[in-house]
Amino acid sequence: PFDFFFTSMYTEEDLAVLKVLDLLAMMLPLLWCAVCFLVAGNWFYRRRLAQPVELLEDAADRIAQENLDFTVTYESDDEMGRLAQSFETMRSSLEASQRQLWETAEERKRLNAAFAHDLRTPLTVLKGYTDFLARYLPEGKISEAKMADTLALMSEHLKRLENYSRTM
Repeated sequence: PFDFFFTSMYTEEDLAVLKVLDLLAMMLPLLWCAVCFLVAGNWFYRRRLAQPVELLEDAADRIAQENLDFTVTYESDDEMGRLAQSFETMRSSLEASQRQLWETAEERKRLNAAFAHDLRTPLTVLKGYTDFLARYLPEGKISEAKMADTLALMSEHLKRLENYSRTM
């Protein structure tokens, strides 16, 4: 009759199930906290972060496509609002820099065109006189006075080219 108190009324399988249930009882609050944390994080992302992140991604894509003709506006006083404002400052700075580069390139083109024009005129004159001398000098059809005038004009245009290149 005393054997009843020393023997367990649970089988080995029952003890294994009880251990699993005890483990689940300890893990359930942790699992519940994790699920609540994920739901709260998702809600926070959708409510507070999704719009500004999408706005900044769109702005970054536009900048990557070299399109700076837009503005980044997100009206909020939190961190994302400050980040959007910083992004807008960066975009406007890039736009000003790009505009300045374009103006510099246009000015360089204009100067190059003026430089080419100023070089072309004396070079054309020199080429004409050289052709003239090459054609008529061997035949003896040029007087010494005409040759002296031609050489003086050629020398004058060469000095003009030297002065111009020194100035540039």
